[in-house]
Amino acid sequence: MHGANPYAPPQAAVQDVVDASLPLQPASRGLRLLAAIVDGLLQIVVALPVLIAFVVAIARTPQARPDFAMYAAALTAGGLFTLILAVPWLVLNILFVVRNGQTIGKKIVGIKVVRRDGTKVSLSRIFWLRNVVSLVISTGLQLAIGAGFGTLYSLLDHLLIFRASRQCLHDTIADTIVVNT
Repeated sequence: MHGANPYAPPQAAVQDVVDASLPLQPASRGLRLLAAIVDGLLQIVVALPVLIAFVVAIARTPQARPDFAMYAAALTAGGLFTLILAVPWLVLNILFVVRNGQTIGKKIVGIKVVRRDGTKVSLSRIFWLRNVVSLVISTGLQLAIGAGFGTLYSLLDHLLIFRASRQCLHDTIADTIVVNT
């Protein structure tokens, strides 16, 4: 090899090893919706104590004189209960995502997120590419163009599930698919 750089790193063709005997079956749109509903209901349960505390504080305060001390006490109590519920919910979600690419809702309905080639998806890919990128785009549109455009982006993101690939836009960005377990 005359003229080659002796300090260059070695060159080799490397491929991921994927078990081709395991066919990937995209999850149905209905199962994905059901998983999202389950996850949404769990998020509501986690947030419920702080919401109830806020409503109770408003209901017990005369309209003429808002009692900010009561608001603060109610929101503190509700916030503590929310935190008590949020910690196990968050730990379970992270554990399921790390182990098998599933949220609690996806685990319940029997679906999971994988890379398009069928390999395991990392927590960072799910967090950053599936969630944070979409949040940044949605928030950026909301701030740059105006109210409603972030919501329009989110709607478009989720409506793309009706493509043949059954991938939402966040799936395409993260190079992931949702499959049956």
